[in-house]
Amino acid sequence: MARSTCMLVCLLLGAAHAVDGAAHETCVPQFGKESRPVVIAKSGDGLSTPRDLQFHPANGELWVASADAGGDASGNYIIRNPGTPEQTTTLLQDRIPFHYQDNMAAFTFDKAGKVLMSCQESENRYLGLAAGPNWFQGPTAFELYPCDGGYGRLNADGSCDVMTVSHSGEICTGDDCYIIHSDMLHESPLCMGMAHDPGAVTGTTGFNQINGRTPGHIVWYHDGMRGKLMRFDFDSLHGTEIIDHRFANIRRYVDVDVKRRPGVPGHMVVDEAARVLYVADTGNKRVLRVNADSGRFLRGAQCVPDECYPTNLNHTCADTQQMFLTREACEAGNCGTCSRDTSAKYECYAGHCKSGVCAGADGFGCYTIYTETGDMFEYELWGCTDYDIFTTELESPSGIALDGRGRVFVSDYDSGVIVAFDQTGTKLAEHHVGKGVSGLEISCPEAGECTLWYVNIDSKEVLKLHVDDPCVASGTLPPVPSITRVSTGYEAQTCDRGDADRTRPDFISRHGEGYNNRMIVHHAYGKACEGVALGEVPEGTGDAEQALCPDRTDCSDMNYDLLVMAGFFCHPCLNNPCANEGVCTNLARVGYTCDCAATGHSGERCEIPPTTCPAFPRPDMGSIVPPSCATGPNYPGQACLLQCPGTMQPVRPAGAPATADLVAACGDEGAWSGGGMVCACASGRFGEGCATVLAPAVSAEVRATPATGALLELTSGDSLRVPPNALAQDTEITMAVYDVEGLEVVSGGATGALRSHVTELTPRGLALATPATLSLQHSGAQTASNLAVFFWNDADNAWEEVEGSTVDGAAISAPISHLSRCAVLEKAPPAVVVADDDDDGLSVGAIVGIVVGCVAGIALLGAVFYYVSTSQKPAVAASEAVKKGSPAPSQPAGVVFAGSNFPSNSHPEQPQQA
Repeated sequence: MARSTCMLVCLLLGAAHAVDGAAHETCVPQFGKESRPVVIAKSGDGLSTPRDLQFHPANGELWVASADAGGDASGNYIIRNPGTPEQTTTLLQDRIPFHYQDNMAAFTFDKAGKVLMSCQESENRYLGLAAGPNWFQGPTAFELYPCDGGYGRLNADGSCDVMTVSHSGEICTGDDCYIIHSDMLHESPLCMGMAHDPGAVTGTTGFNQINGRTPGHIVWYHDGMRGKLMRFDFDSLHGTEIIDHRFANIRRYVDVDVKRRPGVPGHMVVDEAARVLYVADTGNKRVLRVNADSGRFLRGAQCVPDECYPTNLNHTCADTQQMFLTREACEAGNCGTCSRDTSAKYECYAGHCKSGVCAGADGFGCYTIYTETGDMFEYELWGCTDYDIFTTELESPSGIALDGRGRVFVSDYDSGVIVAFDQTGTKLAEHHVGKGVSGLEISCPEAGECTLWYVNIDSKEVLKLHVDDPCVASGTLPPVPSITRVSTGYEAQTCDRGDADRTRPDFISRHGEGYNNRMIVHHAYGKACEGVALGEVPEGTGDAEQALCPDRTDCSDMNYDLLVMAGFFCHPCLNNPCANEGVCTNLARVGYTCDCAATGHSGERCEIPPTTCPAFPRPDMGSIVPPSCATGPNYPGQACLLQCPGTMQPVRPAGAPATADLVAACGDEGAWSGGGMVCACASGRFGEGCATVLAPAVSAEVRATPATGALLELTSGDSLRVPPNALAQDTEITMAVYDVEGLEVVSGGATGALRSHVTELTPRGLALATPATLSLQHSGAQTASNLAVFFWNDADNAWEEVEGSTVDGAAISAPISHLSRCAVLEKAPPAVVVADDDDDGLSVGAIVGIVVGCVAGIALLGAVFYYVSTSQKPAVAASEAVKKGSPAPSQPAGVVFAGSNFPSNSHPEQPQQA
């Protein structure tokens, strides 16, 4: 073979986070020719289950919807400097997270980043403390503009007011702060997706034909409870000091059906320029395209007839808690006769009645649960909506994002692919990233290509798609086509109706003249004050006097929403916000304090245990985030994530347990658990910083099963035989050959030349329960006893001999217990020691041994490799690659090895051609 020279310094070998790869029919720059996931954050250290993500428009922080179904850890997980060694994270919550952001499904910022609006896949059960679901849920608004180290309200003059607070209610900046909601509407539980619409205007077409509503607070909304598209206009936010929901407009589009799939959000996105709303309708296995300015007002959504309401005018039939009970609860006898009879007679369920006088002339039914009764509050039914079906190609569409350059990206939760479409719904390409993919986000620099970010619900990770081999898109993508309405008799009915019906319920007779006043819930609602009934207000008292009364304990008779609105953060009927059974004291409408004296813990919420973990060791390559892990103190519950740069990937090194993970957690006993992964060069990357991209001379893959194993074989004689019972599950195994001749290696016990090409077996780090047999062709003497198969030890960055190598002519085989990069190397000969009993000095043999040892040590530090050849070409033609039990192998051309000192024809980030 021809020869040339090249010195390889600091060879960094790599492995991958599991990726099945791309199917790229046409160039999509976010996918590139080759790309792979990079983990940015993983469950732990405040992150529960990520379901949605978006960059904050005002400061570039990556915000993540962290859902804690059935727990109190739901909130906004913030990643600053995502994907860099300077990355830090924090969880920003409301102090009543189990209501205002309970099991958060989605969120959206307004265009300027002044307001965040979230929605919850929640039945409002208050962590199971309530008797049952009461359905009083809907979107929540928070003013979260970056402000003096915290978040708050951006004023018209450019100043800002910090609105983040401590647990006890003081103004707070930094990481240990809480947010306060500025508004909440309650017409729809079990939300599955939402999107802000910066171009929407409510106008005068609604119930009361009101003009002059505050712009910028309109969101589209997936009502998973009743299966309808909705639109919420918060109008003016009530702020953090009063409760006033009267100024709002809610539209329920009766002709746009969507279907909830529990646990899998159906996200939305608005194309502002085209005025098109894209909806991932997960349960119906489709993506909808809606004209955001279409539709017409039909009538009010609130029930007009008194008999539709489960309580009578004097509230003697059922109390305020029972008015929200489900039909099943009533039929089981858990509510008054009036409520039970009403639910059965008019088919009332979760605040929606649809039979008899409650159905209405159009048959759409009416609603008994809503936020307000005031005339400024509009709850409406809309129809005659222009929408069509964008695609039905996906099994479970979940995430959706636009790149602003004519592409629509949709994630498929079940298949684990992200698909790129053009704006006509034509599929451009897809990339497999793993089952569980949901929310998508795209970041685009001023110059260059956009990056795709996403969350995985199953693995509980936040990731980005790192492009290793870019592609350049050519041509022009088609514009957004006009929307052709999906025409059915049901939907046509909403277009054929006559004049809109603006009949309102008789709130004066039901609630009195004060029905237009804002809601006021006295602090006494949660108290048992002397001389008055439970929850009643003693005459002439305010919050301060009422706070001195004993707390109520008749929890089953209380409405938890009213209890929260009465200014309670802790109460015998609510979850204790103090950790470790700390004693909570409520500060009326302000916050709470925790007494930790009896807990043995410290901190404002008794969250800091008496034990700590030592500083987490810094990795040789990559970084640990947050950086404070390496300095401490690290308290139990602290999670530290191994962060690998884009040129590297995390790999489980040889000998690491199967439980090795990217995340290490500090345990209650002050010891770390988990971790064990290391950063190594990604497949096809070599050299210092893993900066050089190389193509394999030949590669092939086979699907191995636990029952039969697999045989992967090249006609050159190289092969891998995986025996039965070696694998726990079906696995795609790839063998990629990198041909190098005359490589001189001094590392890890090897002192002679490299005597084979280098073979990479993936998935890297995969452990085998029963050893597989790897057979490689070698260029040494056919009876050589100084040859062995070596593997690259990612933990030590050195070659390590595989025990049990057997030379058989031109082939050498060895049993391997994991997949790695392997090669045939000359073994180090034993040192010859010349002993002289009469001479205490160093013998010649000892000096030789020291010299050899020093050379080996230097080589270990630098990982220095040499090879000599005048040209680099594959030893095995790609067309010669064969395998058994799998389709034809991929056959990329190219040369396979490069180091930190590149030859003149080597170009970092570009494949070297043979």
